[in-house]
Amino acid sequence: MKKSTTTTLILVLLAVFSLAASPMQDSSKYRPVLEALSMVYAPTPEDRAGWTETICQRMTAGGCEIFMEAQTDLLWQNGQEVAFNSVVPVGVVAALPDGSQVWKANISIFNACTSKDCLPTESDLYLHVVHDEAQDAWLLNRILYGPYIAPPQFEEK
Repeated sequence: MKKSTTTTLILVLLAVFSLAASPMQDSSKYRPVLEALSMVYAPTPEDRAGWTETICQRMTAGGCEIFMEAQTDLLWQNGQEVAFNSVVPVGVVAALPDGSQVWKANISIFNACTSKDCLPTESDLYLHVVHDEAQDAWLLNRILYGPYIAPPQFEEK
């Protein structure tokens, strides 16, 4: 088995395991988004290309482009000490006119540390998701707010 295939398999298994307590766990339509989020915050140190490829398979093409251009470096750097994370969906915050949605989720990030006082980082996540008719599943388009995600910058007109 090739190294990138093994790494991809490990990433997917970790993502699925971290979703075990999810209230949406029975719906395969939500799984790609939740798996992508879990993988975003727990990169594998030895295979950056496999990490980004696996995440982008669960995103829209435009979302993957934004992720690759604006978010991978900081998420990769900050995720190197992550041992495990847990993503729990909260629900739909907004249904947009184009059929896409804004979701809220909670994430707990556990770093690999030896201290007894090592506490997880906990945060809300806000996501823009799009339903892909061909896959009959929701795909991550963009993380709007979350750890290491800079809010969008707007220029005054």
